[in-house]
Amino acid sequence: MGRSASAGSAPVPNSNLSINNDTTVSFDVSYFLSNQLAFNIFGGIPASADLQGEESLSGLFLGQTDYGPVILSLQYHVLTGSNFSPYFGAGVGRILFLDEKDRALTDFDVEDTWAPAVQAGFRWRIHNNWSANFDVRYAPFEADITGNLGPAPVQAKVEVDPTIVSIGVAYRF
Repeated sequence: MGRSASAGSAPVPNSNLSINNDTTVSFDVSYFLSNQLAFNIFGGIPASADLQGEESLSGLFLGQTDYGPVILSLQYHVLTGSNFSPYFGAGVGRILFLDEKDRALTDFDVEDTWAPAVQAGFRWRIHNNWSANFDVRYAPFEADITGNLGPAPVQAKVEVDPTIVSIGVAYRF
């Protein structure tokens, strides 16, 4: 969901931006410091996003980019001796924007940014070291967008409140 835009240093009234949802493959690796505390790094194959104008910018396809978070978290695992182990985590993410493509804006660019991140999930031990895994992460961020609309320089901000849902298989060494 968006925020605001300016063209040629003048604010564009009633402007808003949106970014579409996408699905991709992700991975995460945990290093246990103790039975209950673990460092976790999360990443994946970058998703694709279209940035669209809304309200007074309706119908304006600003540009396209691939993006993805790399999130480092500290997790707390509650029931480590059980087959069912819920966990909670908090950390920081770096949101990377790659391969920006011009559409209505030329020289389209989205700046990488930082985001706080929280997560909750559980592991269900299937057999020996194998587990099924489910978690939800939330990492809200705001990114700066620049480009040109004809001869006018454009600056905008987009606010994104992503909820990242992961289902997977885990192996504990």
